[in-house]
Amino acid sequence: MTKRFKTNYFKQGTKIYNMLRSFIKRCIPKLDPNKHKGQCGRIAVLGGSETYVGAPYYAAYAALISGADLLYLFTATEAASAIKSFSPELMVEPVYSCLDTTQSPDSISEPVVSKLNRIHALCIGPGLGRHEHVFNGVKKIIMAANKIDLPTVIDADGLFLVTHDLDLIRGQKNVVLTPNIIEFKRLCKALDIDEPANNIELKDLLGKVESVAEALGNVNVILKGGNDIISNGNWTEFTTEIGGLRRSGGKGDILAGLITLACGWASIADADGAKEKYITYKNGLTTELEIEGDDEHGCDEYYPYMWASYFGSTVAKRADRLAFNEKGRGMTTPDMFKYLGQVVEQLCPSPKM
Repeated sequence: MTKRFKTNYFKQGTKIYNMLRSFIKRCIPKLDPNKHKGQCGRIAVLGGSETYVGAPYYAAYAALISGADLLYLFTATEAASAIKSFSPELMVEPVYSCLDTTQSPDSISEPVVSKLNRIHALCIGPGLGRHEHVFNGVKKIIMAANKIDLPTVIDADGLFLVTHDLDLIRGQKNVVLTPNIIEFKRLCKALDIDEPANNIELKDLLGKVESVAEALGNVNVILKGGNDIISNGNWTEFTTEIGGLRRSGGKGDILAGLITLACGWASIADADGAKEKYITYKNGLTTELEIEGDDEHGCDEYYPYMWASYFGSTVAKRADRLAFNEKGRGMTTPDMFKYLGQVVEQLCPSPKM
């Protein structure tokens, strides 16, 4: 039997449009000459290994050129020099060695945990690798982030880690998981949920994603695909933005970086009272933040990390499409960098000086 959803998908176009506008209006920090460095986003990425140096760079640089003020990149000693050579703007700190299996979990986690109170959001997993001693340190980082409700996006090898230890994320509403279909099937198997068939229809796949998010205690999940599907178990949506036709490695890392940035912006907005303002607005007590159609099609609850996931998906797919239209079959993932800032600017124009 098909699950009865909490979302009316036949009104999809209007609802997701308003979800995006909700995020832009309520969560993206305003540019102001009186602000100081870091107030529009201090973002961190944890990843990289002796084999994968591009993935953490893609995630970090995507967040930086899309609007983050400061970007910390915690990585492997084997990857740090290469990543530093890619971009002088990234603050690259080697905190673990992939090859030194004698390294203790505390020696890996402490340099990161000591900085968690400085940052607005954390991305874990791009290019991380699957070294057991590194995983043991990363587990402590995840637990520390959960303890302070830090928005934490878990991608790639980070997903492999938590799939084998679901208690790390169960019930953690600060967590966003970003699986592709293979990683999603692993999650289904770990949760004793039937894996989606290869030819599954979109409406049935929506139910699978909602079931996984619900089984994990309302963790935020975005399943990447032609239509990205976003759910926290209470609320489920799919995106309609179309990406390019070229399939190249690293696009998921860019998406993870964008979602982390957007979650950081949502965290900043929370500190400024965005949740209270939204609840007041939904209760009809003010029209200060009124958005066209919001009463009929917006979500009844305040789900900023859902909105952030949709924003990240929209920016990534639109930049992907623009890069593909320019380069065609010759497009590679870094070609998206040219368009990320442009797309964010289209969605949220900066004030003119």
